[in-house]
Amino acid sequence: SAIQDIDGETTEAFPYPRCQKTVGLAKKILGAKRIIWGTDSPWSSTFNTYHQLATWLENTDIFSQAELEDV
Repeated sequence: SAIQDIDGETTEAFPYPRCQKTVGLAKKILGAKRIIWGTDSPWSSTFNTYHQLATWLENTDIFSQAELEDV
């Protein structure tokens, strides 16, 4: 959560290419079953829309559908 703010990504950068690299690295190190996802709302939604925060992982190819369900 709030990774897009930490990585300095803007709403226009959706689905956040820098964050995709960061989350991909976390997946490689931890595995999908050890990642917990949240939107960090309401604070983070002052920088990005809630819809973007809640769905950006679904708009990447970081996780398979089964892995995404685990996250």
